[in-house]
Amino acid sequence: MKTSNLRRSKEQLPLPRIAVAHESQVPMFQPTRRPVTLSRYVRETPYGTVTITGKLGQGHRDLLDAMLLHSEKVNIRDGRMNALVDPYQIRKAISAGRTMLPYAHIEKLLEDLRTAKVEMTWQDGNRHYRLQEGIITGFVEASSKPVASGTFAQRDANGCDQDHRDMLKITFGQGMTQMLMEDQKIHYPLAPVVGMKHGLSQAIARYCLSHKAVHETFEGICARVGFDLDGKAPRTVRNAKEELRDDAAALATMGIEVRACGSVHRKAGRSKP
Repeated sequence: MKTSNLRRSKEQLPLPRIAVAHESQVPMFQPTRRPVTLSRYVRETPYGTVTITGKLGQGHRDLLDAMLLHSEKVNIRDGRMNALVDPYQIRKAISAGRTMLPYAHIEKLLEDLRTAKVEMTWQDGNRHYRLQEGIITGFVEASSKPVASGTFAQRDANGCDQDHRDMLKITFGQGMTQMLMEDQKIHYPLAPVVGMKHGLSQAIARYCLSHKAVHETFEGICARVGFDLDGKAPRTVRNAKEELRDDAAALATMGIEVRACGSVHRKAGRSKP
C-alpha cells in the first residue's frame, strides 16, 4: 500500500461502492447462510490462495457489503481503515425487506468477522498482496447523530424515543484495508443479492458480478465459490441445484442466467454504480 495513504489519517478516503474483486473471486465466505466453524480450511484458486479459521458465511458478507455501502465517515490510522456506520442503516440493509434482524444478531456477525482468521495471498499485475489478520480488528460505539422522532431513534430506559442514535466505528485489519483501497472495485445493487433465498445463489451472484463474463457448468461454478461436489450425496447435489433454480429469477435481474442443467452464464459487463 502507498505510504502516503496511510499518513492521511484525517482525510476521508473513498470506499468501494459495494465490494472489491478478491472478496468474491476467492472464497473467503462460505456459500451458505448457515456457516460452520472451520479449522484451517485451505482453498487454492486461479485468483489467490486463502486459509480460513473461523465462521464466515454469506450473512457476514452481507454485513460487510452493507458497512462499505453505508459508511458515513472513513479515515486511515496506523494502516487500518476506520468506518463510521449507522447501525440502523446496516440493520435495514441486511434485513432486505424481511422482518428486521435484532441488533444482537449484527453484533454476533461483527464478532465473527473480528475473531475469524483470514490468511490470503494474491497477485495483481506485478504486485503481490498478503492478508494475514481478521477482516475487522474491532467495533465500538462512537459519537451519536441527531435523528427525528419516529425514525428509529434509540429508546431510553423508559421506552421513550431519544433524539439521537449511537454510531458504530468499525476498524478493519491492515491487510483488509489494503485490499479495500487497492483492489478492483465492484459495483452492484446490494438489496437483490441480500434478498436471495439461498447462500449458494448469493455466492454465485457475487462471483459472476466480479467478472465481465462467466460460462460455467453447475459443478464448475460450485467449485469457484467453494462448494465442492466431490463426495457429496446425490440428494445434496440435487438440493443445491434446486436452490440455484429457486433464485434464478433474482439472478436474471443482474444479467446472470441459470439454465435447466444448472449451468451459469453472464454475458454482460460489470454492473455500473
